[in-house]
Amino acid sequence: MFSHRTKRNEKGFLLLSSLFVTTLLTALSVVAYSRAMNEFSLVSREIDRVKAYYVAEAGIQNVVAQIGSNAYTGFILIDPVTGVGVLDGNHQGNISVSDFQNTYGASLLSSFSVDIDYIDAADYVILEAQGVSGSESRILEARVFLESNFSKYLLFVDYPNFGSGTNAIYGEPTNDPLHPEGVAPHQGIRPNLYFTGDYQISGNNVQVYGDTATETAVTQSTSTSKIHGDTYTGTFQTDVYGNPTDDGITGGVVVTDGYKDDLDYDKDGIGPNPGDPDDPDDFPDRHGLNPENFETLPGVNKNFYTNSAHNSIPTFGGATVQSRYLEFVPDPSGGNFTIVKEYNASNYTTQVASYNLPKTAVVYVNGDAYVKGAVEGRISVVSSKDIHFMGNVTYKNGAVKSDPNHSVAFLASDQLYFKPDSMTVSGIFYSENENNNNGSPNGVAFEASKTLTGGTDTTKTFLRVYGNRLVVGRTNLSIYADREYLYDAGLRKYRPPGLPVEPSIQIVREL
Repeated sequence: MFSHRTKRNEKGFLLLSSLFVTTLLTALSVVAYSRAMNEFSLVSREIDRVKAYYVAEAGIQNVVAQIGSNAYTGFILIDPVTGVGVLDGNHQGNISVSDFQNTYGASLLSSFSVDIDYIDAADYVILEAQGVSGSESRILEARVFLESNFSKYLLFVDYPNFGSGTNAIYGEPTNDPLHPEGVAPHQGIRPNLYFTGDYQISGNNVQVYGDTATETAVTQSTSTSKIHGDTYTGTFQTDVYGNPTDDGITGGVVVTDGYKDDLDYDKDGIGPNPGDPDDPDDFPDRHGLNPENFETLPGVNKNFYTNSAHNSIPTFGGATVQSRYLEFVPDPSGGNFTIVKEYNASNYTTQVASYNLPKTAVVYVNGDAYVKGAVEGRISVVSSKDIHFMGNVTYKNGAVKSDPNHSVAFLASDQLYFKPDSMTVSGIFYSENENNNNGSPNGVAFEASKTLTGGTDTTKTFLRVYGNRLVVGRTNLSIYADREYLYDAGLRKYRPPGLPVEPSIQIVREL
């Protein structure tokens, strides 16, 4: 029989045991809770880090979208109406968005801000985007390239058909013995011709030192003409085995770049190889142009140029349509800018005004612009009607190719006229044939038949064009007996202001 004392001892032991177990369980619970909370905190922080990264990416996409809606070289993120820009005097700007909604749009989650660094008329923009979510912050840097079909092609034609007359030369041979056919092996640096319709090589001795792409076909070509590069045609076809059945070329034009960079389609080992005969079943140097690779030529928005905030000589863009007779002269005092001398008539005998342009300038003329001279700085001349070249147009000291300090563009709403018997012009040349000229020939955008003094020429001596031609319509330049259209690769980087560009994100890295 147990005593009361024994019972009391047993009760005390049980109480102590219960207390110990409770304390142990509590401690284990606290440890488990602490670990759970720590893991939850780590998971939450990692979630916030991921959110911050993608919010920063969203900031980049936001700015790229804004650039794309108002993308003109030299005018990135400038309001097209007011002329007020985001960028400060140090070429930097900031875009802040106070909140970034989640996919349901239910609550405020995160925010981003983007710093922009853009040097006037550069071919890229640097974005530094900071994304914030909770206590986490991440910074991404993106380099956004500004591509433009206005400076990408030696010749871009937006017309159902385009013809090259006798003795026309496009590009120039490299004169490097290691470059067969006189074209470089790297396709990205060759001159390129692009046609939204047919390319008709109807003349004899047409020489193309570069690649040619046409959304349809090369037609009416002659055996005396040659494309010293590759062709890309929209009508290129193959059979069920992948063997070409149609190269998209009608006629005898020779197409070859001389490099072993094309497929030996029938796998007979003969293929395109310098020194070996071409196998007609291989279609060397000939390729298909897929619709996803089709290009478009952006239109010129005159409203942008008519804005006096963008026009360096506002009086030229007045409400009254008026012809302007202009001569470009580099500043003789070494100020590194262009002086625009205005005359009262196309004979350039009586000067009526003089204007000093900034180093980067747009000159918009409401009417016909008559031009000649030498350009210093980066200048774009835009006309609501025609642009008449009354003499040579080059850069300072007679230079014919652009550099970091010199480039020029001539953008005509209707036609470009090349008037002297012999002339050299440099820059980007655009004509959109706005009035759909219905004379003979139809739809002419580039015209050479009007002389300096009026009337009509039937022959001219030589024409040298250094740069890029953008044609919406046809051209009538074959009355120049000696014509060369020479590529200026520098215009892809050293663009004049006011050219439409498209942003393309190329590099993104975390800082």
